[in-house]
Amino acid sequence: MNRPTPEVPSGTHDDFSRVESWDDQRTENWVKNLELRAAGADQVRLRQEIVAIARLRAGQCAIEIGSGTGPLLRDMAPVVGPTGRIIGVEPQAGLARYSRERGIANLPNVEVRNERAIASTVAPRTADVCIAQTVLIHVPLPERGETVAKMIELTKLGGRVISADQDAESWVIDHPDRAMTRRITAFYVEQRFTDGWWARKSRGEFLRAGLKDVESRAIVVMATDPDSYEFQMAKQRANAAAQAGWISKDEATRWSGALDERAQAGQFFTTLNFYVTCGVKQ
Repeated sequence: MNRPTPEVPSGTHDDFSRVESWDDQRTENWVKNLELRAAGADQVRLRQEIVAIARLRAGQCAIEIGSGTGPLLRDMAPVVGPTGRIIGVEPQAGLARYSRERGIANLPNVEVRNERAIASTVAPRTADVCIAQTVLIHVPLPERGETVAKMIELTKLGGRVISADQDAESWVIDHPDRAMTRRITAFYVEQRFTDGWWARKSRGEFLRAGLKDVESRAIVVMATDPDSYEFQMAKQRANAAAQAGWISKDEATRWSGALDERAQAGQFFTTLNFYVTCGVKQ
């Protein structure tokens, strides 16, 4: 029997909309999960697509907003070379520290600043490219327009502004309980992000912000491995939905158990669409 969905604002259960409040355990868990995700073949391909659409060259400067543990910083560093510059802007202190100590420790052309995008100390018109990967979907709505405006401000004339995000409602997973899967998906779309539709809206938002030559590319991330980030996150979404009251704890347990059975039979399957949108500052 369906339970009523709680009447709470979108994004109420979005961890990444309030990263400043994380304790050490939450930070450690997300470091582990983000590094696991970054290692996935499709995530590597996504970052390659971002670098390609950025059209970075040796000697240029790239800024990443919400650089996390630093996988994209590491990928961009050799592209700009020793005469170039890469700057990460990361508001979560633990993620910034991990990135400095583990991710970019041996990359002298990369720096990470622990600050929010809209309060960044980077000088205007510093970047040839300014990128937000899996970030704007989490930014609280009153700040998102300010964040896009800040990205444009940080970019040189003729430079490129890029958003790469998942479209939450494109999440597909093979599971025998369709009704419960739809309820968990609804929680994921409405509550784990401040705006689960941001990715599909990004092209229009970039045009409204005055960027020119706006283009978008689609990347489908697929997972069939139960050791993958995507498998762990599927179960986490069910548990989070139960904690938030969207489904019961027993329903979450049964749903996760059925997913385990799929995985043990070699039948785990999930996909998620990512959209990379790029515009030029005129």
